[in-house]
Amino acid sequence: MLKKSYLGFWIWTIVYIAAVMCMAYLPIHNTDILVRIIFNFTNIAITALTIIMFINEKIYWYNGISYEQAVSAGSDRRKAYALKHVKVFGTATLIYLIISLITGLLNISFWVDTLIYTLIIVIAAVSTMKFNL
Repeated sequence: MLKKSYLGFWIWTIVYIAAVMCMAYLPIHNTDILVRIIFNFTNIAITALTIIMFINEKIYWYNGISYEQAVSAGSDRRKAYALKHVKVFGTATLIYLIISLITGLLNISFWVDTLIYTLIIVIAAVSTMKFNL
């Protein structure tokens, strides 16, 4: 039986926040590079969270899925649902990583990265709304 717990999500959240706060102390004085590092770290962290949710079948951590719905869906459907999210956010992570390497090599302003990153993450999130349990 799937046990209801948000402990893993809270641990992930605290670790993510602490890691991003620590990045302020990195000896990097170039804002463009630091922004790219934070965006890539955030994408990796989101993908890691989706993997954690897949492994532990904690799909009720997603907005719109109740614990009761997750339990009644059964393990196979929970895993399939979670895997779709892993694929979408994993792909978004790879796409932004490649783009950030290109914009970094071309010395393009972090504002361009901010726009691109925002579009990628919003498109990824909105595209998962069509997934059904």
